[in-house]
Amino acid sequence: MTRKKISGFRFKPRDDFLSQKDAEVVGQRIVELREEGKATPKAIVADARDLKSPLHKFFEWDDTKASEKWRLDQARALIHNVVIEISYEGGLHEKIDVKAFHSVVQDGKRSYASAITVFSQEDLAAQVVESARKELEAWIHRYDMYEELSSMIALVREALERVPRAEPSRRRRRAA
Repeated sequence: MTRKKISGFRFKPRDDFLSQKDAEVVGQRIVELREEGKATPKAIVADARDLKSPLHKFFEWDDTKASEKWRLDQARALIHNVVIEISYEGGLHEKIDVKAFHSVVQDGKRSYASAITVFSQEDLAAQVVESARKELEAWIHRYDMYEELSSMIALVREALERVPRAEPSRRRRRAA
């Protein structure tokens, strides 16, 4: 397999969860754990239990709060693991499984809406289309260094350039 040559790297935060400095600290510590053969979630938590670990401050050590956060993660997993089967008449696929719920913002609040509701409301559908676009862009960035995927990445880039960004008032449904 051919790989692009990496000339250097630096750790960066993916979003607002970490600052630039924190991303560097966390990334470096995980590299150190990897060099010790310990770059697993279980090993990272074990390392973070030590008050002197640079990872300690990123974990919730109050078991009551941590258990509530865990339940919220379980709820998200439940939501993400439910699909609905959509039936089409005369399309490429007669039936297809799709996510049953999408994360959207309504009235300034983020919540989950059913796929049927999202598809029937222009503003919600535009949010999902924009989210899909961002996922494709993230996929390109994640795998751009693999030359084996270069032709696939080029096709995705070309498709993204040809399709305009969704606007809530101008969303077009694909023909069913």
